[in-house]
Amino acid sequence: MLVLLCAAGLFFAAFFPGILEQGGTAFVAATGQNEDPCLARWPLMTAGLFTVSTNVYVCRTVHRAIAVRKHNRGNRPSEREA
Repeated sequence: MLVLLCAAGLFFAAFFPGILEQGGTAFVAATGQNEDPCLARWPLMTAGLFTVSTNVYVCRTVHRAIAVRKHNRGNRPSEREA
């Protein structure tokens, strides 16, 4: 979670001048675009990071639960031995 928050902060720092529309002439000269998309790109990139992170977390949790269930099933005494 901390890594995601740091990445979101770095994205915000990178897009901050565009969000506040500072340095418009330099931005247009460098990219050939205006600064309007900057306000939308930062939340979209941050949401994408959190979505990917959530998916990875869910996959790891499900995989771990399946592995524990298989491990516990293998340690259970069989009904034939009882």
